[in-house]
Amino acid sequence: MDPIGTPLPVQPVLPLIPPPLHVRPGLQ
Repeated sequence: MDPIGTPLPVQPVLPLIPPPLHVRPGLQ
């Protein structure tokens, strides 16, 4: 029941973390 709702919120969080990391090195 909950397993379906958990994966959805987890996916959006992962992609949000990578962007900031790539932006830092790019600016430098």
